Amino acid sequence: MMHVSFEYDCVRCWYTGYRSSIKGFLYDYSQRKGNLSHKSELLSFDYTKLRAEGGARGIYTAPRQEVAKEDVEFESIGVESGLIHGIAIDYIEKRGLDFEWCRRMGWSYCSVSGEHYGYLCIPCYEEGIVKMWVLRDLLGRGEKHRYRSLKLNEEEHKPIYNDYALSHHEHVYICEGIFDAAVFCDSGVALLGKEISPRIMQILRECTAERLTFIADRGYYDEWSSRLLELGLYKEVHVINLDSTAYGDANEAGRKVILELEKCGYV
Repeated sequence: MMHVSFEYDCVRCWYTGYRSSIKGFLYDYSQRKGNLSHKSELLSFDYTKLRAEGGARGIYTAPRQEVAKEDVEFESIGVESGLIHGIAIDYIEKRGLDFEWCRRMGWSYCSVSGEHYGYLCIPCYEEGIVKMWVLRDLLGRGEKHRYRSLKLNEEEHKPIYNDYALSHHEHVYICEGIFDAAVFCDSGVALLGKEISPRIMQILRECTAERLTFIADRGYYDEWSSRLLELGLYKEVHVINLDSTAYGDANEAGRKVILELEKCGYV
């Protein structure tokens, strides 16, 4: 008998004693020899549906084989495994983020020797499918190594982080980086860059979210405000102004401060 817990990201077989995360189960299943007649059905599982069925916050969990071409193995932050796991947890707490939410979103780390060793690994989904991993150095190896990205298909465009929120929340908070967006958990969206491209503008115009609050990094308020004027014809748009504050970005400010700035009219 196989038991699957979406809440705790766990797959367990009471007969054999097998236990793993959902991601680990998919990987183990894909490696089995013999009759895999149901493999394609399992590996093409609708993760958007999984997230919806997982509750209000939902679960995004990427099968390991999706990064197989890089020959790396990322471990869920929910799985304790030595020094790098502890460093990853400390880093998440230092950034003031909700650990449980990060775990549900599939945040992982790499403790396997190689070029990705010592990185926090964050999956970026598009319509429930992993399109890219954003890696954040945990070992202080300098500015050059601070961030890396792994696109699963180099020919595809860069995804929007947590695009799910744009079609499932009435009010969303849109930032430049993942750690900024993560401050707002389910309602946070990251553009993964300072540029607001025509493609992004089209997505924002057509999304079902009605109220869009943008938090531009300090020094970019004027640029974002002018770029987003057109969007105001379709949505209720607010741009938080951090230029006159001591905060450099949404993560540095924190959720409570951003909500207070929004309330007090720093837009």
